[in-house]
Amino acid sequence: MKRTLTILAALLLLTLPGLALADFAFQFDAPETQAETEVNSLHQFHNTIVNMGDQDDTYHVVMAPEIPADWVSSLCAGASCYPPFALEIDVSVPAGESINLDLDMTPGSAGIGYVTLTVTNQNGTGSTQSADFTLSTTGAMVGSFAWTSEDMGAVVPVNQLHAFHTSLTNTGTQADVFQVHLEKNHPEDWSSTMCAGASCYPPFVVDIEIPLDAGALTNLDLDLTPGSVGEGSMVVTITSTNTPAVNQTYTFKVVTPGIDVLIVDGEAGTDHEAYYQTAVAATGKSHATWSRENAGSLSNLELAEFPLVIWAAGNGHGGLTTDDFGAITYQVLHGGGFLLSGTSLAGSFCDPDSEFYSTGAHNFFNTVLGADYNGPSLDASAANGPAGDAVTGGMSFLLVGGDGANNNGIVDGIVPVTTGVTTLLFDNGDTGAVRHQFNAGRTCLLSFAFEGIDTAANRDALMEALLVWLANETTPVGDLVQPLLASQPYASPNPFNPQTSIRFEVGGDVAVTALVDIFDLRGQKIRTLHSGHLSPGPQSLVWDGRADDGRQLATGVYMARVSVGGMAETVKMSLVK
Repeated sequence: MKRTLTILAALLLLTLPGLALADFAFQFDAPETQAETEVNSLHQFHNTIVNMGDQDDTYHVVMAPEIPADWVSSLCAGASCYPPFALEIDVSVPAGESINLDLDMTPGSAGIGYVTLTVTNQNGTGSTQSADFTLSTTGAMVGSFAWTSEDMGAVVPVNQLHAFHTSLTNTGTQADVFQVHLEKNHPEDWSSTMCAGASCYPPFVVDIEIPLDAGALTNLDLDLTPGSVGEGSMVVTITSTNTPAVNQTYTFKVVTPGIDVLIVDGEAGTDHEAYYQTAVAATGKSHATWSRENAGSLSNLELAEFPLVIWAAGNGHGGLTTDDFGAITYQVLHGGGFLLSGTSLAGSFCDPDSEFYSTGAHNFFNTVLGADYNGPSLDASAANGPAGDAVTGGMSFLLVGGDGANNNGIVDGIVPVTTGVTTLLFDNGDTGAVRHQFNAGRTCLLSFAFEGIDTAANRDALMEALLVWLANETTPVGDLVQPLLASQPYASPNPFNPQTSIRFEVGGDVAVTALVDIFDLRGQKIRTLHSGHLSPGPQSLVWDGRADDGRQLATGVYMARVSVGGMAETVKMSLVK
């Protein structure tokens, strides 16, 4: 088969009086890219570099061979031939002229070899052209295939079969037999089987062969039936008989409803999900793990099957998409608890300069998570629960070191908005976590990587506290009763102009008497923001910098005294003009 690469790379001509930019266009012609030869017989792929510009140019050539150890590949340019170890050469070509660039390949044994040649012009724009070459020995079979699947993950009720429909196509040039191996990673009372074409195999068959002519395709269906609550997978590997080095492995995952906590692993390429698995297991709750990269997205109805969902993003954006935000919102609106953890989530989705920013994503953080981005939180190395916080009060831990993942380098600073409540503070004073009651559900955003917490004991304690709150579980008998002023009051923004919000949380399970007054530094009461009953939950009272008589107050420091059910705390605020 012949293939010609004709890709022109040129600079635009600038038509200014007396001035024109140099033209460095070139063409790398590779008329033959696939061939067959005998063992120990040299084959030459004859190629040409054509300098189509108006200036002399030098071309940098890189040879990238993927050949058996007893094969040889080398380059010849013009009258010069280079040894096999010369993987990079420079070739000069005068304007308007061409030069041969030959690739010599000699197979030392039966098989297939691949070489990629890349040509870059040095004097012009740095444009690059490349070609891939394949040489096989006589009789060698070149195998390749395409394997596609509609989905690779599903939430499936117990005793209900789910079929993963996949399609296998022989994209090679010759008939091939594809070896299919099934590895069962699921409980013993689960059943997994394979169907290829019109043939279905019993559960004990884990190896089958699928013969396909060149260009032919067939279905490969993978059936998984859970026999009990839990999680399981089918790991399937397909290998070409013609070319055993050509193979592909996919994992097909099923999780059943009835699991207490679903851990969504949104950080590809790490094993950080293990930190979450260990901490959740320590709470006594059942859990399953869903790889966002491998298993794909979860629908609204699938995610809502789980009362508690943890999304682990690590140092990335967690694979989160608009569809994911919709599914999470649905889960929370239906009474679910949702925990999101990552070092750069708020910045990724709430900063207009971020490539991941969108109005919808920003609205999700503000509305569902009750939080917004406040810039990077520099030098944050520890976190603690605000005094009196009903969830994290008294907690303190390091973000780095110990037996953690040590991945909390630079973390996001966040601020609570709407009815969000600060539930962790960094040692630099920034908010490190916000919890929020949204309709029937509850959410919590950690602006750091949970797996980076310094010790297993600290990770376990935080996970226990957060899951109890997210699940809205009753305090066990013998535990301390939740204080009526359930969080340390604070003002945001602070300093402020023209207004700020005084935020706090009312504990208990019935409405209580509350009083919020504003004082100046002389102790004179100048404004009553609230006097009456407040229901349990987050509270936000707006102060516009005015006194009770409507007078606009001068720049200065003011104090808000928050009294709830006999408990009182004071907030210092700065009004600036």
